Amino acid sequence: MTVKHLTKAATVYEIAACVREYGYVVIDELVPVELMDRIEAELQPYFDTTQFGHLSELGFKTQRTGSLIARSPAVHELILQETYLGAIKALLSHAMTVQLTVTEEASWAPGAEAQLLHQDEKL
Repeated sequence: MTVKHLTKAATVYEIAACVREYGYVVIDELVPVELMDRIEAELQPYFDTTQFGHLSELGFKTQRTGSLIARSPAVHELILQETYLGAIKALLSHAMTVQLTVTEEASWAPGAEAQLLHQDEKL
């Protein structure tokens, strides 16, 4: 599977079109590395204590850490980034407001079952 990438110079409409066509997009270097480093530093204590999944649906070798906004001020900066937020608003232009309901990080340990890029319907 070829992963669709856009540059950070892409317009919000190009990003939205890519998401509509492929279901996702990777925007290279959208935010500074320093922001991502801050997010990692703020969330690492939570990642370190997250248990592996206890149900087959969650993956026995998968760790899922939630509530990222509540745990990391830097995540606020990420989700309010102008291009990201603009693309969301372009995708949901029919909506009066936009609401983010889930922020989660998932990681897979060695030996975990491989997964294709997919949307979690139950989140």
